Amino acid sequence: MSIRPFALLVALAATGIAGQFATPGRGGVRFSIDTALFRIGAGEDLMLEVYQEVPLGNLSRDEAGMSSFTTVVVLTGASGDTLAADAWRSEIEWVPERSVLNAVILPAVPGEHVLTVTVTDELNGLVGIAERNLSVTEPGNFSELELARTLMPAVEGSESTLKKGGVIVFPAASNTFSVPAETRVYTYQELYDLDGQTLHRQTGITGPDGAVVFARPGESFAIPQGMNSVSLVDSLDLQPARSSGLYTLFILYTNENGDTLDLTTKPMLIEVVGRASLIESPPEVTEIPERLEEFSLLLTGAQAGLYERLDEPGRAAYFVQYWQGSPDARAAFEARCQDAERYMHMEVPGWLTDRGRVLIRYGEPGDIERSPFTTSHVPYEVWDYFEGTTMSFVFADLNSSGDFRQVYSTVPGEVSFQNWQSMIETSDGRGMEGSDDDW
Repeated sequence: MSIRPFALLVALAATGIAGQFATPGRGGVRFSIDTALFRIGAGEDLMLEVYQEVPLGNLSRDEAGMSSFTTVVVLTGASGDTLAADAWRSEIEWVPERSVLNAVILPAVPGEHVLTVTVTDELNGLVGIAERNLSVTEPGNFSELELARTLMPAVEGSESTLKKGGVIVFPAASNTFSVPAETRVYTYQELYDLDGQTLHRQTGITGPDGAVVFARPGESFAIPQGMNSVSLVDSLDLQPARSSGLYTLFILYTNENGDTLDLTTKPMLIEVVGRASLIESPPEVTEIPERLEEFSLLLTGAQAGLYERLDEPGRAAYFVQYWQGSPDARAAFEARCQDAERYMHMEVPGWLTDRGRVLIRYGEPGDIERSPFTTSHVPYEVWDYFEGTTMSFVFADLNSSGDFRQVYSTVPGEVSFQNWQSMIETSDGRGMEGSDDDW
């Protein structure tokens, strides 16, 4: 095996060149989306495949144990015109450890676009929204790469939206894997207009420090004359991963002369459970971004738990990948972090206060109702959100110290006391008395 492919890969990784990471939904419903651009057969038409992964644990369920939600996907151009759209309804038995996987194909044209995916929980009306900036360009001879959790043969007559040819591809829309529970990552990619040529393919995974942790022996294959479009699937071993962090999967194609035809890369977040790290020193990072601590407020589930266990260079790498291709969204997040500083209390920074956390995570409320101290209640604030989803939060200064604590919310999973109205009354001594353990 030549050293040249790995030298090339390490050099590209050092410059930060990698595929876009998954985009999480924000708001009342949490989910992840990812995309891959393909050509339609041997033609020039482009299609954008959108993958969705919705954890059932963050959805409500009815008395029969069923969850249902609707998804709306809209692709808009730089001028704001709608280029493509689709919508569907999903209904499934509620199982907290499982996720719903969906995929949809949208026609695409070259240019700068915005993909917006909205998920609405039909039982409680809560909404989650994911936005992704896309720079669509002609794919040339190689499509973008789709990551999958597993592949299986499609039965005859299958109408699954996950079907590609004779294979059902279960996408890993979150780009997140847990080792050793998950032992392999699968890939799907298409090649165009390379008929009659012999190619060499080298696949592997680099770790958080940029070193190769897994590499499959290179293989050569010939594309028959007249076959203008071919599909390639592969699987790579995740078990060599020894520490949690941001990994990169790569596929390098060369021709018979050893010339590089394409290097496809895709970031993955790998959580290693129950293993001691074998990395003696963290990778070098030239510049640590600001707001790494506040950034954790945007993450939930496995991604949040993994992020907390990463060292500072690992968090920095994940932060950069998360916002790649979305400079406006990153700027808005950083602005909210700055605004949250107005809620600083004593030595507690603003982002760690309840109001600061909600501001960063959900944005500026549409309306704030402030009620000062009276003989009947302590000071409190009601924050209402109207755009995308209707949400409410109540914060109260229970101890008359200026520290407004969250006592109520309409968002599932948020701190919410059913007796919050009695908690803010002053008739029994200015609100609820008790230790921090009550929270």
